[in-house]
Amino acid sequence: MSLFVFSIGYPQPTVTWHKNGQELSPRDGSVIISWELNRASLELRNVAVKDAGRYTCKVVNTVGSASSTADVVVKSKTAL
Repeated sequence: MSLFVFSIGYPQPTVTWHKNGQELSPRDGSVIISWELNRASLELRNVAVKDAGRYTCKVVNTVGSASSTADVVVKSKTAL
């Protein structure tokens, strides 16, 4: 699963991702955070029900701040 936020700012902003209010950090290749060409991205690999929640991207520089939030719902697989 990937989430993207586009942001333009000068000076270049600092970008952080949060899940349910807790800051996320890259982890074991299962959480990948990047910032490139004004695009912040959060990639979660091997998504499971536990990954459901409210994800927020916060963009901050000395001039101001902005944020964007998405509620992510993950359903468990059902047998066919």
